[in-house]
Amino acid sequence: SDTVFQRLLWKEYRVQRGFWLSMAGVAVAAQVVVMLVREPYLSPLYWLFGLAFGVPAFYALGCGATLFAAEREDGTLEQLRVLAAPAWKVWWSKFSFAVASTVGLIVLLWFVAFILVPRPMRPVEVTDIQALCAPWAVAAVEFLGWGIFFSLLTKRPLNAACMAAVASLGSLLVVSWIGSTSRPLGPGRYDD
Repeated sequence: SDTVFQRLLWKEYRVQRGFWLSMAGVAVAAQVVVMLVREPYLSPLYWLFGLAFGVPAFYALGCGATLFAAEREDGTLEQLRVLAAPAWKVWWSKFSFAVASTVGLIVLLWFVAFILVPRPMRPVEVTDIQALCAPWAVAAVEFLGWGIFFSLLTKRPLNAACMAAVASLGSLLVVSWIGSTSRPLGPGRYDD
């Protein structure tokens, strides 16, 4: 019922809707193309659901990178500061929109994937979905977080997106390196 928060959400919707619609359109078109390609070349099940998770992760990257950087680039950040809205409402409205629109894109693409799954194909199993969901969910959260961080630091959305992508890949490499060098604990521990 907070009118300032609602207006800020509406403003963010108007700014981001073209990007959201283009990502949704590209993803749905890619899912249709996946269904047109025959089975020996690729597995439609994994591609349909992979697109349903992967595209929203990249949307989260772009959305997060433009939240504040686009305001600086357009010169509208000062107008937001002049408004009667406190800074935390501006931040939370942008963050809420980014999360809600990313989840909305996931829901839409999942729905399309379930519709497009060929009927004679085996049913979708929970383990298959978990195998696809886990890395892309982590990527979406990380892309959004780094995108917002660099969006606050720079005034160019493209620079923020590139820096966020590099930071995400760098943190992924560090985490995988730490995971590969750790030794198992307990009775199964081995020594070099």
